[in-house]
Amino acid sequence: MSEYLDGDLDARRRARLERHTDECPECRGLLGGLRRLVGALRELGRPQAAGRGPDLAEAVGRRLGDFPRL
Repeated sequence: MSEYLDGDLDARRRARLERHTDECPECRGLLGGLRRLVGALRELGRPQAAGRGPDLAEAVGRRLGDFPRL
């Protein structure tokens, strides 16, 4: 179903999936849920580009410096 939502199925497989989901309430519900999930993920936007947030290694190093050495 992910390939279907991504538009990656050939015409024959796409038609087969559409016929099946027309007839199968369980798969129709699953496809609807996946559509909602993909839509919600798109609303989150893209992650920040590298360099725009704190450097992870630097942040960890600073944090480790906060702990007493044994």
